[in-house]
Amino acid sequence: MPLSKAKTAELVYSFLITVCIIHLAGCAMTSVNQTSLMGPAAAGDTQRVKELIAQGAPVNGQERGITPLAVAAIGGHLATVAALLHGGADVNAKLDQENTALLVATRKGSVEIVRLLVASGADVRARNDNGETALQLAAWEGHAGMVALLLNAGADPNSKDASDATPLIAAASQGKTEAVKALVRGGADVNGRGLKEGVTPLLFAAGAGQAAVVRALIESDVDVNAPTSTGVTPLMIAAVRGQTGIVRELLAAGAQVNARDTNGRTALAFARQSGNKQVVSVLEAAEATE
Repeated sequence: MPLSKAKTAELVYSFLITVCIIHLAGCAMTSVNQTSLMGPAAAGDTQRVKELIAQGAPVNGQERGITPLAVAAIGGHLATVAALLHGGADVNAKLDQENTALLVATRKGSVEIVRLLVASGADVRARNDNGETALQLAAWEGHAGMVALLLNAGADPNSKDASDATPLIAAASQGKTEAVKALVRGGADVNGRGLKEGVTPLLFAAGAGQAAVVRALIESDVDVNAPTSTGVTPLMIAAVRGQTGIVRELLAAGAQVNARDTNGRTALAFARQSGNKQVVSVLEAAEATE
């Protein structure tokens, strides 16, 4: 599946943040501004951070749209993050693109730092310019432990980003099975629709060939026949993509073999049009018609 605009923007932002960290870490040795916390925070120099805070350095100052707290979080410097929070860092300060320290820490997969930020009052429902929450980012990356942590802290399991994707859709599309299970346990709607066309997590997983996710969703009592706004079902999308194993899984779970989309096409018609002979055989054995 192609990346959405929101996910492409996320990757670009992540790259720019990495460049910023490299620059700031170098500043720890070369900067003439000896009162800036940015360089020591990027380098994880906790002792220097504490010294500068004691000297009155601006703990919430921003450079290039990022704070010392966010820089330390991105770098995975837990002790430095703790020192900055103890020194008065604003845990919910808005950064470039409306990100927060929690959002950037989630991107980097820093579970312990995320736990500390949440315990320090980080807003788990904060969104960036792409409408993404920390939970959506954790789901996209497949950080199941972080997903559970955020859900326990009050994150909305059914929030939607700017591309109209839920955390469950994000996890399902990327084949992040454990994150999918964590979201379902945390109250995510397994039949929740998104991406403007009414795509469900199951349909997305079926089309992407994510067999383990398909099985996990089926075990969660998902509606295997839920169609998009154009009547396309998970079975149809699996058939057109040549996902023979998933076609079998869906049929075994009760998928309607002769359901039709708004143009009157069945899964068998899709399979034949795509030249997927194995899928055609499976469907015919299940008494499919066109």
